[in-house]
Amino acid sequence: VKGGVGVVSGRIMASAPIDGGKGSILIAGRRSWADLFLKLSSDEQQQNTRVYFYDLNTKVEYDLTEDDRIGFSAYYGRDVFGYSDQFQFDWGNLSTSLVWNHAYGDKLTQNISAFYTRYSYEVGSDPVFNVQSNINNTGLNLDYEYALNDKHKLKFGLQGTYYNIPPGILTGEDLNADAVDKQYGLEVT
Repeated sequence: VKGGVGVVSGRIMASAPIDGGKGSILIAGRRSWADLFLKLSSDEQQQNTRVYFYDLNTKVEYDLTEDDRIGFSAYYGRDVFGYSDQFQFDWGNLSTSLVWNHAYGDKLTQNISAFYTRYSYEVGSDPVFNVQSNINNTGLNLDYEYALNDKHKLKFGLQGTYYNIPPGILTGEDLNADAVDKQYGLEVT
């Protein structure tokens, strides 16, 4: 376990082996605390101001056999800014992946990974207006490497990504709730 406390933020990280070293796990997090100091202000608007970030990371890897290794990783982070009740702007990311590595003898290796990512934001001045949006990606990668000889390697594979993009939802005191039509896309390479 490692950690630290600074003037602006703090962090902590823990890692450990799994099953006698066949695998490992890591978990880490950070958080800033500028907003905590604003609570000491004599100005009520500054006391209600939110300005901070936080993020969490995790990674797990495990050797199933001599030729097979699996892994999972995830990240979640958020940034928050809001001046009292007058304005807010929040944004963040989520990313996850699952990976399987396999060796077919000495010449051919395979890496298969599935992933999901999400970027989201919200901006507004509640209750006057509020806009929310996000971008979501889901995908699969198949990567292979074949050793032709000691000097030459052949790399090939396939990648597919599905995009789901709801461009925005607009709400507000004197507005009718409105949403821009979602957009979808598929990319294969």
